[in-house]
Amino acid sequence: YQDILHIPTALTQFSTSLGPIVDGHVIPNQPYKVMGHYTEHFSRYDLLFGITESESYHTLAALALEEGLRENERDNLLRFYMQSRFDVRPDLALAATLK
Repeated sequence: YQDILHIPTALTQFSTSLGPIVDGHVIPNQPYKVMGHYTEHFSRYDLLFGITESESYHTLAALALEEGLRENERDNLLRFYMQSRFDVRPDLALAATLK
């Protein structure tokens, strides 16, 4: 487990590595610590996994979370997102999105 977590990864802004993300809320601590403390609960499962609908709120500034993004901030974030997700013609995906 620790060997896997220590493998260096290079990620772009809208990419995430496969593995537990300790967010302090849903996953309050390193999984091996939580699982070691609650053995009666976790010993019933061979594999735990999940997804989330909004995993990037922490990347926005407090003002953006409160009042929303300015148009240029929105466009820049969308541009970076499209470039990271579309190998061919991300500009077309961006244009269709901003339409």
